[in-house]
Amino acid sequence: MITIAIDSAAVNSALRQLIGNVDDMTPAFNAIGEHIVSLVDLNFVYYTDPYSTPWFPLKKPRRRDGSSKPLNDTGVLKDSITQHSTADSVTIGTNVEYGKHHQFGTQHIPQRAFLPTQEQGLPGDWEQDVLAIIRRHIVASF
Repeated sequence: MITIAIDSAAVNSALRQLIGNVDDMTPAFNAIGEHIVSLVDLNFVYYTDPYSTPWFPLKKPRRRDGSSKPLNDTGVLKDSITQHSTADSVTIGTNVEYGKHHQFGTQHIPQRAFLPTQEQGLPGDWEQDVLAIIRRHIVASF
C-alpha cells in the first residue's frame, strides 16, 4: 500500500468545524474518499498526474495492443484505486505492488504519479472540492 499523508490547513480547519457539529465523521470521510477516487480515475483518462502534468510516454508501444498510453494496459492499477473511511480518517490508495514504482518512479521507470504527493499536497481544485464536501456536511448537521 502506498502511504502519502496530505496536510492542508484549510481542510483541517473545516474538519475541526465539522467535528464540533457531528457525532460520526464517517459519512463525510466516505464522501471525500469517493470523490478523490473519481479524481484519481481521471488521471488515467487524461494521462496526467493530479497537478495536470502529463505522464511520461512509453518508450515503445505495448506488444499486446500497440497502445502508447501509459498505465492503461490492463486497467488493473486504475481499478485498484480504492478508499477506506472511518470515523477518524479516509485512506485512498492501491494494493497493486507495482503502483509505488509508477507513483514515485525508479531508476528504470519514470515517475507517473496518479495520487497527490506529500510534497505538493492536494491540488487546489481538489482541495476546493473537499472543502465543498465538508461544508455540505456542516450545513446538513444543523
